Amino acid sequence: MGQDLFMVRPRLFFSPQQAAMNEEALSKAGITHVLSLIGKPTRMIPEIRYGWMKIDDIPEQPIIGTSITAEKWIRNALEQPDTKVLVYCRMGRSRSASIVMAYLILEEGLSYEQALAAVRKNNPEAQPNPGFVRQLKNIVIIAKRTRELCKS
Repeated sequence: MGQDLFMVRPRLFFSPQQAAMNEEALSKAGITHVLSLIGKPTRMIPEIRYGWMKIDDIPEQPIIGTSITAEKWIRNALEQPDTKVLVYCRMGRSRSASIVMAYLILEEGLSYEQALAAVRKNNPEAQPNPGFVRQLKNIVIIAKRTRELCKS
């Protein structure tokens, strides 16, 4: 499982660090953009555009602001034709799943449950930590209220 890239949408994937370092797997999947959630990657492939941020996998870690920044980075990458984005963390279960879920909530208007189902479709082990769960549910409320305000 350490080599798996988990597709959430045809152009959006998440994975553990080990898979994100596999040049052959990235090339085969057509990955053009990689977002690291564990800081600056130690190895970068020249053909790929990288972004990075540091998120600790602890319940006290604030992720709302980081989620908004990551959503913008992912959205900007996917606005370009023929791009594919990979988001990764150390194990590919909590941090990367949470940021991809936040993207789905903010960009597609999914509920927490719908976003969790989307990431678990190809990775049943995906599980945001309890603090991330609470914050993702708050992101749902924030996104819903923002959409309502924009309609009026």
